[in-house]
Amino acid sequence: MTFHRSIFFHEELNDGSIYKMTPEEVSFKDKNGIWMTRRQLPLNLGYAITVHRSQCMTYNKLVVDLTGLNWKPGMFYTILSRTRKLSDIIILAYDHKSFKVIIVVEY
Repeated sequence: MTFHRSIFFHEELNDGSIYKMTPEEVSFKDKNGIWMTRRQLPLNLGYAITVHRSQCMTYNKLVVDLTGLNWKPGMFYTILSRTRKLSDIIILAYDHKSFKVIIVVEY
């Protein structure tokens, strides 16, 4: 991670591409009529929680990774039920073992 003073921030991602973020500048008058300028990186707060912790909560958007040792079959339903629409879920990666399918045959 590199930060160049007030020029830009850049980070090399896992796929080798470079993510570059430049500071945004806003000028305004304060309550005493003095012009001020603010320069800052356009960052948003983000956080992560476990699937179990998300129970009984509803989110506008979710980004999930369905791989890894801690992911167990049957947990996907919890993810599906945390948003109002399926289109609000972004799946970064998955393993076919992440899904548990039960086939019901009626005669």
